[in-house]
Amino acid sequence: MPASILVVDDEPAVVNLIAYNLRKAHYQVLTASNGRDALNQARQSRPDLILLDLMIPEMDGLEASRQICARWPRGVRPRQSTHRATRGSPSS
Repeated sequence: MPASILVVDDEPAVVNLIAYNLRKAHYQVLTASNGRDALNQARQSRPDLILLDLMIPEMDGLEASRQICARWPRGVRPRQSTHRATRGSPSS
């Protein structure tokens, strides 16, 4: 069975791009568009990895990450990677 990855972002274009590439690499992809849905999806599906945007509605990614860490013991907790998407060039 392929590893499962939960992609959490409120921008559908970002989710679609990441999900498309992960599926091409034969991963099972789950998605959520906010922190609360991410927690529910993680609880139901137990993904192997969670890719989590920091700036999402209803519960920001940092709080969602904290709650995931609090709910699962270290040995069975899904691995997490948080990110913050930016648009345009970084300011100098």
